[in-house]
Amino acid sequence: MIRAAGLTPNRSLANALLYGIKTDTNSLLRGASEVDLQAFNYLSPMTNPRVLAWIGRPTLPPEYFIDYHRGLSQARLYRDVAVSYLGEIQSEAIVPELADVLLRIEGVRWSLCIGRIKRLMILSLRSTAKKIGAGSVIRRLVGKSGSAGGHSEMAGGQVPLQELNKSEIEDFVRDLIDRFLVLIDREGAQPRSLVEPE
Repeated sequence: MIRAAGLTPNRSLANALLYGIKTDTNSLLRGASEVDLQAFNYLSPMTNPRVLAWIGRPTLPPEYFIDYHRGLSQARLYRDVAVSYLGEIQSEAIVPELADVLLRIEGVRWSLCIGRIKRLMILSLRSTAKKIGAGSVIRRLVGKSGSAGGHSEMAGGQVPLQELNKSEIEDFVRDLIDRFLVLIDREGAQPRSLVEPE
């Protein structure tokens, strides 16, 4: 749209736009379109690589690593599906990042990560499956109770928790995971821990 309007983005805007493309497409390796490639090539000469590197690898507070550790220790494998419920989290950024990492486990084709910030449940879904897309699955999973979107390989959603107590939240998460497994035809798959306790 910027090019069509005859405008040239300044360096800050070019940095932001290029970083958005890189994030959404995993540096053009995941679901990138021809339009993404053209925009990437157009914007690249206008950006500051040092700034992009800084944005891509920001400093992180210790709480991030506490959440990360808990996410790995809570991860369960259901055949070729990895699921992790992190509980209460400090930042919602950990949810999609952990979903990306869990999808890298050998043999895993689906990863679902769930975290809670106050009264909001955050979901992130990743997939390498071909039959059904992640966006379609998460929209059906969330339904009218929240909002969700995405495409074939990555998707996200949010569900307000209203006034649920701790026990009701745990029940809600178990139901969410069960319904997810049904949606991707893994109903009845028995969970095993990714990381065995010492």
